[in-house]
Amino acid sequence: MEEDKILITTQYERERFEEHFNASDNFRILFSGKYGSGKTYFLQEYFNIHKDNYEFFHLFPTNYAVSSNEDIVKLLQFDILYEIIEKGLLPSSENMFTGLETAGQFLRKNMSNIFRDVISHCSSIGKKLADIYDTSQKWLGDYESFKKQVNETESDKIINAFDKLLNDVEYDSNTEMIELTLSTIENKQKVLIIDDLDRIDPEHIFRLLNVFSAQLSNYFPAHQLTPQNENKYGFDKVIFVCDIDNIRNIYHAKYGGKTDFLGYIDKFYSIAPYYFNNNKQVAHEAHRFVQSMQSDWPDQDTRMLSSVTRLLLFHNVITLRNLVEKEFTKWELPSTKYPHLVFRFNYYSIGLVDYVIFMFGLKEDALIAIQNHREEIEIERLQKLEVQLTDLLIPFLKNDKDLTDGQYRNDSLNITINYKCQQKFRDTYTIIESITKCDGSPRTTIPIFQLLYIAIDNYCKLIEVPEVIGY
Repeated sequence: MEEDKILITTQYERERFEEHFNASDNFRILFSGKYGSGKTYFLQEYFNIHKDNYEFFHLFPTNYAVSSNEDIVKLLQFDILYEIIEKGLLPSSENMFTGLETAGQFLRKNMSNIFRDVISHCSSIGKKLADIYDTSQKWLGDYESFKKQVNETESDKIINAFDKLLNDVEYDSNTEMIELTLSTIENKQKVLIIDDLDRIDPEHIFRLLNVFSAQLSNYFPAHQLTPQNENKYGFDKVIFVCDIDNIRNIYHAKYGGKTDFLGYIDKFYSIAPYYFNNNKQVAHEAHRFVQSMQSDWPDQDTRMLSSVTRLLLFHNVITLRNLVEKEFTKWELPSTKYPHLVFRFNYYSIGLVDYVIFMFGLKEDALIAIQNHREEIEIERLQKLEVQLTDLLIPFLKNDKDLTDGQYRNDSLNITINYKCQQKFRDTYTIIESITKCDGSPRTTIPIFQLLYIAIDNYCKLIEVPEVIGY
């Protein structure tokens, strides 16, 4: 697929996100969206567009090979420091000590060792003097330790205990280095993005979240707590990218279904979760993907496949990733692969069902994805599509050898569909006359995804390879 076929306009979603992102007192954002919906692409595009206003650090913990809970924080620090170096954000030499200041500090720190080396070369007794000096230094050191111990005040004990605890709260040299460096960045907001949070080990998910909820670095000079800044390491904004439904399921699996997930997760956003959904724009441009097909499917009828693609996108049955990663040029018309089906069913019904499976590649993947969508669509809305979707599904819902005028009834879905058949050359087409509940009362909605599930399942039982469609 050519590159221009996969560029999706995000303008509408950018405007919605920008309003949320710039809201007053919004310092932490839980950016939620379905896997494959284009969250990463959107965030990278957004901050590249606004690179003059933001210095952003986009991290992917899924790349970490973590051996213990503690390691993931170190790897996170490594990633941040790597980004600092890669972006050329290290403090300039203007902030360092002068040569004279450096020499003075070196002499003060190493004077005793310098003195020992000098006297060891001064005379024939230099070696003995050096030995005497070593012994005196040892006893002097012991004396200083004893002096410090007997004169230690309660304040000293508290400070020493606090210093020891610093390691436990993860304020180490890496943290200090990150905070000091970020504090030198001026005229830009510092934004940390932690992506694919729900795709790492559960232990590490909650480890990372808890580290950022503690706000421990707020107690240190390089990162003073202010109403405008309450994030670890001194970032102005932190964005956690995930599917909140996945995080909820993982949380309940780990801590039990009765635990208060909302009371836990609300520490990780300042206002409310941001629910990313660019499906409206993606669905609007779905025809570009369909038109990239190089098959014998009639060009004037690609609108049927476009309509189905938009419907599946809008209801999150498929994602942007399904479209971007799919090589549409490889879709072979099912009437070519399975010509025996054409004698029983019409050309468009076969193409429609096979195309939906093609979007997933595997029959089982298609069935699982569709089965989870039990919402019903208004009949009036379905009629506005460029394809009579329900009409085309009837042949595979009935699955009769000889399709004639009749009725499709499904008690579990509480639906009855009355239809007539129409012959065009050797194809049999169905035209729906009425859709009601099983008791005959009117229906205003239709369980289209459940019907699609049944049609796909029946279709796959008819083709030569029932489990995998060969794409």
